[in-house]
Amino acid sequence: MAEKRTIHKHVVKVAECVRIYVPAGSKLLLVGWQEGRMENGEIGFWYEVPDLSGDPCLSPQEFFIVGTGDIVPDGALSVVSVIAGHYVWHVYAPSR
Repeated sequence: MAEKRTIHKHVVKVAECVRIYVPAGSKLLLVGWQEGRMENGEIGFWYEVPDLSGDPCLSPQEFFIVGTGDIVPDGALSVVSVIAGHYVWHVYAPSR
């Protein structure tokens, strides 16, 4: 029997550093903005999440959100850029 998976969205306020807690084994699918569903200053992170029938162990995912013209943290790795209304945000992950 195939493992059940679902899609979850986490909306965050744009900040220098954000931390999202997702079940272990979750896969980041998309970072974006939904017109009419999010204010300027909020972006969404969509994850594919494995079966949650047990008690999931939450894993922190940390990201830096950098505006155009702002300084990128040393060693940060580019994930995606997001057009959110009149803004463009650049999402980076800490180097591992």
